Amino acid sequence: MPEAVGAYRLLRCIGCDASGSVYHAQAVDGRDVTLTTLHPRMTSDEADLIRFYQQARLAIQLSHTNLVKGLEISQDGGMHFFVREFLAAETLQSRIQREGAMPEAEAVRIIRAVADAVEHLHKIGIVHRGLTPNSILIASDGRVKVAGLTSAKRVRKRHELPGRPPKLQAQQYMSPQQICDRFNDDMRSDIYALGAILFKMLTGTTPFDGQSKQETLVRKYRHEFAPPKTSIPELSHGIVAIIRECLSAAPERRPQDIARFRRMLDNATEWPREYKNSEPISRWQTAPIHRGRSAYRSAWGAGDLSSPTR
Repeated sequence: MPEAVGAYRLLRCIGCDASGSVYHAQAVDGRDVTLTTLHPRMTSDEADLIRFYQQARLAIQLSHTNLVKGLEISQDGGMHFFVREFLAAETLQSRIQREGAMPEAEAVRIIRAVADAVEHLHKIGIVHRGLTPNSILIASDGRVKVAGLTSAKRVRKRHELPGRPPKLQAQQYMSPQQICDRFNDDMRSDIYALGAILFKMLTGTTPFDGQSKQETLVRKYRHEFAPPKTSIPELSHGIVAIIRECLSAAPERRPQDIARFRRMLDNATEWPREYKNSEPISRWQTAPIHRGRSAYRSAWGAGDLSSPTR
């Protein structure tokens, strides 16, 4: 580990992967910061380098209580690095792995804070597109922060950099539209992710545990997941209904914005209807799968599938 990068003294390595390393560092004024370096191999790919700078600049521009604040993007001797605020925190994924499923009240508190951050992004026309338990930080004092803006994009912006294929773990939280056609997904993909994360917090498992990316996608379209009340009978019907709506394959059957999602959370304990997983949703959620990727794409109105927008 190098002793310093730019004007920052490195204290310890928090983690590293193929894309780079993350350090707990200290600025010249004594502030603790988190410093992320880009792996030299990634700098040879212009798209990776541009994406790194776009993510950093977006984080620097944003300011919200529940978003990790970016501070600086620069380079030192050919090493590109991004500096953001430091949090004595763990990821939501780490907490779930350590403690398992959490009480409904705590899960609702966390997802409400995440929804507040996402709503701020939506108001300025940005879709996060990378919400997973690994992109959510829980501070030691209970504060919730959202990070991971690598996949963020502006709504209706079709000319974007090609993304790397999502890992199976991340795909668990992605809407079918985001997986099949990254240009046509919108803010409702973030709402889909909120439902999947809420499911994970309450049950300790992901809703669509396929053995491959294709199997996972098929289960998403078929709306095949075990009802949360099967493993957690004490869950309120309202929370279960929220999860079901958020995980709808058809975007128009999900809550259409974060304000609607929040209202559903507020009224969850007063939800009058009992959740029944066996109820049919629509032809959209039982789309034929034997024709592979073309069948998925035909759900946007082509072929013999009924378009949900018609």
